Amino acid sequence: YQTMAGAVDGPPPDAAYSPEIPVPEHFQMFASVQEEFYQYDVYARVALFTGFVCFLDGLPYYGLGQINIELRAFWVAYATVFIIAVTLGLILRFDIIPTKDSGKKHKLPHCEWFGPLAVLPASIAMSLDFQVQYSPTSMAFCWICIFVAYIMQAVFALRMLELILPDQLREAADDKVGAVWYPKQWLVPSSM
Repeated sequence: YQTMAGAVDGPPPDAAYSPEIPVPEHFQMFASVQEEFYQYDVYARVALFTGFVCFLDGLPYYGLGQINIELRAFWVAYATVFIIAVTLGLILRFDIIPTKDSGKKHKLPHCEWFGPLAVLPASIAMSLDFQVQYSPTSMAFCWICIFVAYIMQAVFALRMLELILPDQLREAADDKVGAVWYPKQWLVPSSM
């Protein structure tokens, strides 16, 4: 029977549980640490998610520029870029939890898909920019595709910001066996 951290005296005289038997000190310390650690744990996950998303969001544009300029291999660039865009889409799909009952009103629902899809107009613009014959019409369409890609990236960044902001109004989670439980005062994003 443990009465304090690091001390074991053997089992109590009556081995059955009773509320009079104090909880061991290390369990009490662990419970108090968990109350403060939960938000740090959530934001560590948010930071890892944001880091991977930023890396995988910038990598296709690097691939477009590097492969097209160094190798002049357009199909290799497209294949590489679209595989990375699919990877980004899968990470977004698996890491963002849809929250229907969180009470949080989303201003940009489903705009997280603009990040992987912004590679499409960027690839079209890159192809038009490197064409052999000059055409003012194709250059105008190239600039339209560039601005569409920029706008899609800006909306994607705003959606990511919306997802990682903590929820302001939330009810305490139901205390069910096997479910996640957290107090009402903990402000964490419900989408992560």
